[in-house]
Amino acid sequence: MAEFWRDADDTDPVRMRIQIDQLLSSAQCSDARGLFERASLEDFLGEESAAVPLYEASLSHGLDVDRENQARIQLASSLRNVGRQDDALRVLEEFEFSTDYLSARDAFVALALWDKGGRCAGIAERTARGRSGAGEIPSSNRGLRGGVVQRQTTVRSERNNRVVDGVLGRSSCTLVSTTEEKP
Repeated sequence: MAEFWRDADDTDPVRMRIQIDQLLSSAQCSDARGLFERASLEDFLGEESAAVPLYEASLSHGLDVDRENQARIQLASSLRNVGRQDDALRVLEEFEFSTDYLSARDAFVALALWDKGGRCAGIAERTARGRSGAGEIPSSNRGLRGGVVQRQTTVRSERNNRVVDGVLGRSSCTLVSTTEEKP
């Protein structure tokens, strides 16, 4: 599965779907894992509406702890992308994430609040509560990194090119730390 994701190419969705079906049919993985991988693929291909029910089904079938954390982050991201910010916030707030996922959770909460009109002050207050600094965002989370760039661009244009970098770290309004992605 790691090789599949390493070589993933969103320019050929049909091939990607065939490949994942072949991989999952030959792999000995749970139904929950298969649903999660299919949801992740739909998400990767930009088909968030198709990904949402697959993530929800994978969670209801019972994932291992690490994948449950991933699925909830990715589900919230997809919900946010289809305009369901309240549902995204519910997914993020009604689960106790592992420490490794707290920064990603906080950043997605910030993005959902931003989309709801919370802007910098509200976002900073909500996500910085009890946090001493930024953790790393899992490198598999392209959606978050893309959302951050989109938000920074929006802030630049709204604030006469004054860059506001976020919620979690460097300034009073920093969305994510600027750590490099690890391989």
